[in-house]
Amino acid sequence: MKIIPKFVSIKNHPLFYWVVLGIILRYVLVLYTSWPYDAPIWYKTSLNIIYGNGIYGRCFFSYPPVWGYIMAFFIFIGSLFIDPKSFAKHSPSLQGLLGIGDQMITSPQFHFFYKTPIFISDLIIAYILYRIVISETKDINKAKQAFLMWFLNPLVLFINCIAGQFSSICVLFLMLSLLFLIKWRFFISGIMLMLGIMTKVFPAYFIPLITGLIISMSYNQNNMNKKLKAFINISSFFVGLFLSALIILLPIIINRELTNFFWSVVGVRKTLSAGVGGFSLWFIQYIPYFSWIKEWQQNHPFTTLLSQHILILISLSIVFLLSNFYGYRNPLKCLVSGAMASLTSLYLFTPLIQAQYLIWIFPLLIIAALVYNKPYSPLLNVLTYSGLLFNLSISGFWIVLLPLCEFSNILKSEDIISISKSYLAFPGLVNRLLREDLWMISTFLGVIAILILFISSFKNLKKKNV
Repeated sequence: MKIIPKFVSIKNHPLFYWVVLGIILRYVLVLYTSWPYDAPIWYKTSLNIIYGNGIYGRCFFSYPPVWGYIMAFFIFIGSLFIDPKSFAKHSPSLQGLLGIGDQMITSPQFHFFYKTPIFISDLIIAYILYRIVISETKDINKAKQAFLMWFLNPLVLFINCIAGQFSSICVLFLMLSLLFLIKWRFFISGIMLMLGIMTKVFPAYFIPLITGLIISMSYNQNNMNKKLKAFINISSFFVGLFLSALIILLPIIINRELTNFFWSVVGVRKTLSAGVGGFSLWFIQYIPYFSWIKEWQQNHPFTTLLSQHILILISLSIVFLLSNFYGYRNPLKCLVSGAMASLTSLYLFTPLIQAQYLIWIFPLLIIAALVYNKPYSPLLNVLTYSGLLFNLSISGFWIVLLPLCEFSNILKSEDIISISKSYLAFPGLVNRLLREDLWMISTFLGVIAILILFISSFKNLKKKNV
């Protein structure tokens, strides 16, 4: 009988109807849409694991293993009710379209199971933002706004619901790591950060910020032996970090997949990242008369990577020093500014930054805007819509509707492919093609916003009121 009062309590929560709306919206978007470049990879990886080949058994999967584990678990649950063979259809009509290598279109059932953990992480991130804002401001309206700025953000919806990218799972682990850090739970913070690193590598760039902040927090305590305290706290964080890595990699070690793991994650990803553009300073290759930059980068890959690592290392070293000296004043404020400085450094100096990577910084922008009254809401909007424009301009919006064609009678896949091919050949006003014009406009706006955030983040790290 206690269930009814609990349900009434949940129903009366100020977020209840927004959560219901967000979940319904997600499942409306998810079932008959996909990103045809990635979805077949997730399908083949899932079947690999289900049939005992392991995550890296046939080298389809080129990420650290956590996303593979999560996805395979949900697909395994789905396979108990639905034959995995029905999770995709072979579609020869895709041959030669936009370099899509797998002539395969995934089904609504597959989308339901593999995207569900992404939606769960979305909801948890939004709720964490709600709790942080209400804790810091005591303002329920701001807290609801924080929830909605993430949960109903158009780019987040596109990346997670339609494209089915898993960045939000990594963002969730990163946020949990940072929250445990400011609560002095350094061991658990290390575990959570490694879960993020083993989902996507980028949380590793937060280690200098976290290390500097731990030292700063430790030295600010009224403790006679501050050096020992700092050493213990840092050691606790790194023990959690490496213990988590060992546990995550244990199945791969047991199955003797370490060679495939290193080849897939290091070798394949290095090959895939051989390009320039997107939301980095290399976006200038989209501007007429600067297209030669892409060819130069391909002829000088070592110089490109070396300059990238040097610039990022310098930026992260500055973040470490500033968080070390000023972090004790307000750890949460330092984390927000330091994390933004770390991410914008990564954005600007990495040769290729895709639009889906932009959502990594969204929770930080939301906290800074609503808790610390920073004028970041317009920049959040610029990044949202420039990222959305960039993604839609790659092959046109129609390409994501291929599952609707294959698994319903509403549209024909031949029509979608014909429209997409026409769009790909459509001439531009400034560049040779229209989509190159759209890339130029979207990345220019996005990089300007990132540059503003880059400068302001480093300035805020030094201020007393970050």
